Amino acid sequence: MKKLPKPFRLLPCGICLLLGSLLLLGTSLNSVYAEDQIPFDVEHFLEHVQPMTVDMTDRQMIMLWRQPDLPFDPATASMDEMVDVINALASRGVLLNVQIIHKHADQRAGLPEAKHLRLAEAIVNAGLPLHLLIPHIPFAVEGLWPDQNNWVTWQDKSFPVVDRFDTSLAVGNLRENIQAFTQLGLPIAGLWSDHETQPLPWNGTFYAFNKVPENRAKLLNPDAANSFEIFKQYTSDLRAEIFNQIYLQTLATLAPNALWGNYCFVDSGYQTPAFDVLGNTHAVRQLADGVVSMPNVYAYGRHLSRYIEPQEATQQRVDEIFYHMTLRTFSSTARNTPINCPIISYIGPFVDTSDDFPLGMSRPSYREMMRHMWLRGNDGMYVFHTSTDPDPSSNKSALKNFQCIEDTRAIMEETLTYRDFLENGQPMNFEWPEPEYDGVIWSGLELQDRALIRLITRGQASVPITITLSNGQQNQLTATPNGQYVVITKCQ
Repeated sequence: MKKLPKPFRLLPCGICLLLGSLLLLGTSLNSVYAEDQIPFDVEHFLEHVQPMTVDMTDRQMIMLWRQPDLPFDPATASMDEMVDVINALASRGVLLNVQIIHKHADQRAGLPEAKHLRLAEAIVNAGLPLHLLIPHIPFAVEGLWPDQNNWVTWQDKSFPVVDRFDTSLAVGNLRENIQAFTQLGLPIAGLWSDHETQPLPWNGTFYAFNKVPENRAKLLNPDAANSFEIFKQYTSDLRAEIFNQIYLQTLATLAPNALWGNYCFVDSGYQTPAFDVLGNTHAVRQLADGVVSMPNVYAYGRHLSRYIEPQEATQQRVDEIFYHMTLRTFSSTARNTPINCPIISYIGPFVDTSDDFPLGMSRPSYREMMRHMWLRGNDGMYVFHTSTDPDPSSNKSALKNFQCIEDTRAIMEETLTYRDFLENGQPMNFEWPEPEYDGVIWSGLELQDRALIRLITRGQASVPITITLSNGQQNQLTATPNGQYVVITKCQ
């Protein structure tokens, strides 16, 4: 069984009574918007995202990269007011977390402010787990390579000598951040980061050492620059060690029960590598105990040009491509992830859309893709979205984000009706469709006595399919264009 968060109980009863007071709280804030506009705030969140109707006890709740604007200032609001809002969001399956985001490189070494600490206190008082989002490594890349002698240049660009890092500045700052909460008796259940920069093999880093002998000589292991594949594995291992020193060792002493995960940091095998959403393969990696696998399973609009021209971008064609990209990313990760390692996916139906490719995944396609994720071993969702335009006709509208969150919530609720399978079942299928594929897509979770199957066909007519269970039992099923769940009882 996977290592899920510490037990907590979500009590939705009576939460709806909070809605009236929250609507009143939002009235003055929304007076700056036109009547037909929809701002990304708590009031409109509660209008567009429905309450959960299933028990969420011991389940990882949905987290949001961009949280709705709160109707209060945490530094000055009353504790009861904050707890009411936190519980209203939690009744929708959404866990408010404390986000300590410093936008500029020279500010990435900040410490929690009064607003962060009071919001954390309110989350704990609401009986919910405290999760922190601190996306950047403190002091960023410059802090990991503070010695200017450990930098090289190539084609007028600077690169760190990847294996001569120093984590002491980052460790010290992260310890101060965590201690600010733990010293107040606020236990941290999860810490999430988004370090996407060095050490990496991409964007010229490999060539900076491979093509320039004096740069290569600065490496502790100069042979690592002999080939791209060797360098890719080398930088992946260095990255894991940096994360180990900064996050895992720090949490082990200050918050030993906390989960930790970093964007796109996943298990990957030698013969069965994990893919990212762009189709790049990860180096071989086995995550350490307590690390959450976090694949980037979202529809990356600006990369549709790898598959089609703008004039070909119908909704059906876009859905086919995004379905391929997202299910490939998740499935290739899940097939390498040990059964006791949680998978919390960065998820979203539209990211980085452009004028040439304005479409994201349609809502039906996004919902169906998530059904297959849950039946392939997913444990939680971190919804990634940044669009908050109050104009509902905008391609980057707050309304679309509310719809995305509601779709994520609704499919979590739907699949939780099969909770025993989600928590104890063994995934049966990790194959993913190519964009042009028009056949059957199926996923399943198998218990000792039963199996749960989700199957759908991309064609216009129903299609028969035979699915074989681990005991050799063959089952004749029918995949329909609308999709269906089937529970199979194993023969004794």
